[in-house]
Amino acid sequence: MAIQMWVKHDGTSDEDATLIRKGNGGFEARFVGSGEERPIYFDLGRSFQSITSNSGIPADQWTHVTINYDGNNLQIYVNGELDAQTGEGADIDTDPGEPLRIGIGSSETSARYDGQIDDLRIWDTSLSLFQKQTNPYVELSGSESGLVSYYTFDGSGSTIVDQAGQNDLSMEATASKVTPSRASVSSS
Repeated sequence: MAIQMWVKHDGTSDEDATLIRKGNGGFEARFVGSGEERPIYFDLGRSFQSITSNSGIPADQWTHVTINYDGNNLQIYVNGELDAQTGEGADIDTDPGEPLRIGIGSSETSARYDGQIDDLRIWDTSLSLFQKQTNPYVELSGSESGLVSYYTFDGSGSTIVDQAGQNDLSMEATASKVTPSRASVSSS
């Protein structure tokens, strides 16, 4: 499995703000703590196998994050560079039938993220080193092998279209799209 996304937080998100979460017990990527520079935390789901980046993600700066799991190694790449790695041997909990949440925790009022997310990609396969380093700068067609969901946040309206054709999302609360193609998420 791999998750790739551009993030730009404003430093005012809730403590441990969620970036992406699958249901209430599935995989989750979130910030750790609060403040201007926050590490990224990822867990595989109910197995509680997790990793935290060594580097903090700075506020008000676009940063690319890749989380990669090949069944044995769980890795976080920041701007194409390996930042953290741990050996894990657990299954990923995709929490079937549960919603994919972007910018909010297990409820609409918990772990809210203030900032922007762009070019969110979810893969059902791990990525090669080349893909982890170059994919952030390549526009995908949506039909790539192993690509499960691909949100570019283009267009208008309250629907976030999945360019891979699997799972369109609806924006709720104060989420909005901004130009150019970035999703702005705010808890105000």
